[in-house]
Amino acid sequence: MASVGVASPAKDMILKQEASLLLALEGQAEEIMKLIMDLSGEQIKRDAKILTSMQGIGDKTVFNFLIEVGGDIKAFEHDRKLIAAAGLDPTTHESGKYKGQSTISKRGNRHLRRVIWLMTTKVIIANQVFRTYYFKRRKEGLIYKKAVLATAHKLVRVMFSMLVNQECFEPERSKINIVDYKGHTLTDTFTGHELARRLERAVRILGTVIDQTERRVLKGEKVPASEKIVSFFEDHTDIIVKGRRETEYGHKVFLSGGTSTMILGCLITRGNPADTDRYQPLLSQHKDWYGRMPRQVTADGGFASKDNLAFAKQQGVKDAVFAKRRGLSILDMAKSNWVYKKLRNFRAGIEAGISTLKWAFGLDRCTWSGWEGFKRYAWSSIVSYNLLVLARTRLASA
Repeated sequence: MASVGVASPAKDMILKQEASLLLALEGQAEEIMKLIMDLSGEQIKRDAKILTSMQGIGDKTVFNFLIEVGGDIKAFEHDRKLIAAAGLDPTTHESGKYKGQSTISKRGNRHLRRVIWLMTTKVIIANQVFRTYYFKRRKEGLIYKKAVLATAHKLVRVMFSMLVNQECFEPERSKINIVDYKGHTLTDTFTGHELARRLERAVRILGTVIDQTERRVLKGEKVPASEKIVSFFEDHTDIIVKGRRETEYGHKVFLSGGTSTMILGCLITRGNPADTDRYQPLLSQHKDWYGRMPRQVTADGGFASKDNLAFAKQQGVKDAVFAKRRGLSILDMAKSNWVYKKLRNFRAGIEAGISTLKWAFGLDRCTWSGWEGFKRYAWSSIVSYNLLVLARTRLASA
């Protein structure tokens, strides 16, 4: 096998010069960092020694971190001030009734933010405590960046505590060592491990509740809904707010159906996403499951937006109707006023199916525990409902 390229002595010379320059710059960077370490005050050197006791944290990143925080961690009242100074604090973009997804503010020191992010990726690889925490957040449903961000918050809190108390990193100090516990019987062993898991969960939830109470009640902070614990037993519960309606707790479930009255699609989401954000994923799910887009689509008014209408048309949907127009033209949605009214009335009819799911199949309240249990419960209700519809259809045609 031969490579394809253009032989050029001039390009070879330029490449060698660029490589030599890069090596020279790396050497200079090493010398500058060594000089910074030598000229640093005793306090920075002590703090650096404390932080490097944590596996995964090296001298270079530690000195960069300490320099960016000004050399004195006590300049920050608490760890949340440090998180905000790095621009890693959560924020939500709101405009009128629109409420976007939670993201980091990026208002702080971008160099400090970069150093903390780099330190976080290192400890996730090299430190068992933070690696375990990262994978736990991934299992809870967080995407990669949000899981790393959650780990970064934990890392900042730990480093802040280490520097304030002038204590080295002790990963096992506050952990119950029950991993190697063995009871008199196999049942005792499993019981002990399960008890430890429940105690660890309870301590974690109580710590979060205490933290959010201090922030909201004592310090007057506005705690984002995504950081609140509203149920001790079901800590995955989200706060659901829809306009002026009464606040509810649980998870949003988005359903799609057809003329058969069967449920053809379902999205179960975390957080409190806007309805407009779920329209396109629902259509994409339908195409993935059934091989094509529906010819006609009618949706609740909350899904209406110009972007969603344009997406549906681009995907080949002939008539894409919303119960509320929200500035959209009827003829842009459907080929005629008659078609628009027919589809809008059809959407109203599907409410009967949703009502049956809620009151006859228990979809109004989940009785199974955990996030995975919530999803299984919802899908069990939907499958049971669809089986009933199929049975009635077979009986009607018999």
